[in-house]
Amino acid sequence: MILKKIEQKYPRYAADNIVPIKPQREPKLSVLTLTYNHADFIAQNIESVLAQQVNFPLQHIIADDSSDDGTQDIILDYAAKHPHIVPVFQEKRTYGPGNVRALFDRCRTEYAALCDGDDYFTDPAKLQTQVDFLDRCKDWGLCFHLTRVTYENQPEREHLYPPIDKLPRGVRPFYYLSDLIKWNMLQTSSAVYRWRFKNGLPDWYRSDLYPGDWYWHLLHAETGKIGFINKEMSVYRRQKKGVYYLSTVDRLRHRAEVGLKKIEAYDAINKHFSGKYASIMLDLINGVFADCLFYDVERAEKEGKEPVLNKLCDKYPDFARHFLNSLKLDNAGKNGRVQSFSHFR
Repeated sequence: MILKKIEQKYPRYAADNIVPIKPQREPKLSVLTLTYNHADFIAQNIESVLAQQVNFPLQHIIADDSSDDGTQDIILDYAAKHPHIVPVFQEKRTYGPGNVRALFDRCRTEYAALCDGDDYFTDPAKLQTQVDFLDRCKDWGLCFHLTRVTYENQPEREHLYPPIDKLPRGVRPFYYLSDLIKWNMLQTSSAVYRWRFKNGLPDWYRSDLYPGDWYWHLLHAETGKIGFINKEMSVYRRQKKGVYYLSTVDRLRHRAEVGLKKIEAYDAINKHFSGKYASIMLDLINGVFADCLFYDVERAEKEGKEPVLNKLCDKYPDFARHFLNSLKLDNAGKNGRVQSFSHFR
């Protein structure tokens, strides 16, 4: 249905979901945009890319996860006027992984910038600045900058990320993989990668991990230093339908809903780095277990939800034992609050 609609309205597109006519010059950078039901936001995203002042050719690949709110029509209207825009439409919703793979697997450029469909760039020199940095610093795998985080109908909550006072070892021109492992200091719309997958995604690549952006950052930090530009150049929008919005208003419920996915990501990242950062990963995993324990004890029954910790323990018994040993369950169980979990000892 999607392809027929496109062929009728925009005959210049081929049927390969959908690659436009090849530009005269090969692009140096791809802006990679994931979108789903972003009809209220996608035009601002595209306009912010169009406003970029660069001395190199770029392309804007926009992967839509089968939106049904008019997002696709907006993308196609822009693509009909601007050949550098490459729409990629899913016939059926993939709920993330398939759309991520479809987007990333089409990127073959030297550099890649990220900007989700509800985010946008604010500085027209952003991409040129970051590409210039990476051109000069060949040992950098990626670079990032300050991002303004906005909240729907809550302007008083706006802030810059990352907080300058929380950067590892202070403000520096670059950071290391070990810094990023401890704390994800990059908002997605701030990142430009020296793209490591120019020959396509390898078989080992995981497009299903949550949070995915941290995983993408880490894979590029594995190839070189993380450059930092102390300048605000994009917006990350916290809107109510966004994937991470709940984490800002109800941390425990967010953890209860995505705890399994978080632990799966930590486990996969730990294996990717051959256990080099196992102690950090175990601390992060313990944090998920702890939040889910608090949710189960304090709120699950009141809110009519099934306990979460049992599921975590069943799927990840080794991590559960590590967590419970960390809690010294024998002593904690005496107060009666966690006795229901004693069968995991």
